[in-house]
Amino acid sequence: MKNLLVALFIAFCVKNTKAQIVTTADSAIYYDSTLVTICDRVADTYLTKSNTTMLNFGNKYPNQSLTVVIFESDRQNFNVAPEESFKDKRVCVTGKIKLYKGKPEIIIKSPNQIKVQE
Repeated sequence: MKNLLVALFIAFCVKNTKAQIVTTADSAIYYDSTLVTICDRVADTYLTKSNTTMLNFGNKYPNQSLTVVIFESDRQNFNVAPEESFKDKRVCVTGKIKLYKGKPEIIIKSPNQIKVQE
C-alpha cells in the first residue's frame, strides 16, 4: 500500500510540474521530448495556405533553431494573429520539444504558452 501511495504521489507531481528547463532556441535540439521554456527572439513568421502559423526562432527559415507551430484549429484561441503580433519580438514559449525532419519544434495550442518579454 505504501508503494502505491508513493507511486501515485510521484505521478501526480510529474504530471503537474511546469517546465523547469529555461533555455534559448539554439539549445532546443538537445531537449527532444522534454518540456521546456524557450526564451528568444522570433526571427521570422509564416502563415501557410492551410492557416498554420510558423514562428521561427534564432534565424530565418530554413536556418531556424526552433519553430513554434500553431495549427489552424488553435489559432481561434488567440485574440491577435500570432504571425503578426510575435514577429521580431523576444518571447518565452513553453511546450514539449519534438524533432520534425531533424529540426526542433514546439506545437502550442493556447496563448498562455507564449508570452512577450518586456
